[in-house]
Amino acid sequence: MKKGLLSAFTIFLCFSAFAQHEAGNVQLRVGALGSLQFIEKETKASWGTTVETDRKLTGAVPIKILYGLGNRLSMGLIYTFGNYKVDSLETHNREGRINITGVSAEIYLVNYESYNLYLNAQYKFSQLRLYKENSTTVIQYRYNGFAPAFYLGSNIMLTEFLGFNMQLGYDLRNLKLKAWHIDDTKQNLSDISDNILSEGINIGIGLCIMF
Repeated sequence: MKKGLLSAFTIFLCFSAFAQHEAGNVQLRVGALGSLQFIEKETKASWGTTVETDRKLTGAVPIKILYGLGNRLSMGLIYTFGNYKVDSLETHNREGRINITGVSAEIYLVNYESYNLYLNAQYKFSQLRLYKENSTTVIQYRYNGFAPAFYLGSNIMLTEFLGFNMQLGYDLRNLKLKAWHIDDTKQNLSDISDNILSEGINIGIGLCIMF
């Protein structure tokens, strides 16, 4: 019995003695992100104020690169692109497009050679394009804003260099109308303001590559 416990303890030490993340490590993650977005759109103009609410499922592709500052901390950059839809602004099934760039910091709660568990915080800048079109006219709306996000995630390594990444998180996007065009002609924003506030619950999966 004692020999069995000693053997199990020895295997555990061999399994977890080395940290997956160390100072100087570089990590690349690419995956798919599904999000349930709770949207509130407020429009103020000379004729009054309107507020619309909606819920939407959206998809995106996040690309993240992190540099290890130590066994418990990594920092890096993130870029995300995907679709975005607000029914009141869109017809003919033409989805909006969102591009997000920012910085990312990650703290490792558990850091073994084969897996880890982390908390991730992101501060990002979002650019959103929405469209309304019919057979003769295309209207384009451009929104910008900041988007903090927080995640709980894990990397499970299959080899020394390749593994899976899974994460669950929350993000907030506060997007303001910066420009709108009718058939490529820029319109005046002096008598209208438009804001999209969006909160999302996100689930992501992907690949993790260690260098």
